[in-house]
Amino acid sequence: MENHRLPAQDIPILAEVDVVIIGGTFAGLASALKFAKQGKRVMLVESRTYLGSELTATLSPWITSSQATMPRLIEACVNACGKTFSNGNSQSIVFHVDRLKLHLEEVLLAAGVRLLYASLPIGITRIADNCNGLIIANKSGRQLIQCQGIVDATETAIATFLNGEALKSTVESKKSLL
Repeated sequence: MENHRLPAQDIPILAEVDVVIIGGTFAGLASALKFAKQGKRVMLVESRTYLGSELTATLSPWITSSQATMPRLIEACVNACGKTFSNGNSQSIVFHVDRLKLHLEEVLLAAGVRLLYASLPIGITRIADNCNGLIIANKSGRQLIQCQGIVDATETAIATFLNGEALKSTVESKKSLL
């Protein structure tokens, strides 16, 4: 197969932030909120058009908990858009999916987190060995988000792939520790 080389292009700078969070998972949301509370300028990049995919995209919008206390983000979601049912030693919490999506967005926006939906990370820029930006692609084309750090909260570890690193399976990781 023959390759075709594209000419170098300038990539417009979309934003300058302290931290970019890749992935609107609950881990990504918690990370974004933590950085925002520390006074950092945060942008969250999500490939979907909504947040909280663990519950909102799975067609199983409930969780079961036997814990007496829940993380604050989950507790706020339960209070805003969940209904709790007790069954013995545990409780099931069912969420209204559309309300949950809106609630998560409202929480992040209130904390000052900038949201960017329907955008895919396609590259990481560096100065020397330090990350200084994330290149994203969406209907507007390619754009650069300049940043001091990137947190990957995706299900697929996309930043690891973009950084050119190989993923190890859990078994391989455990063997290397022995």
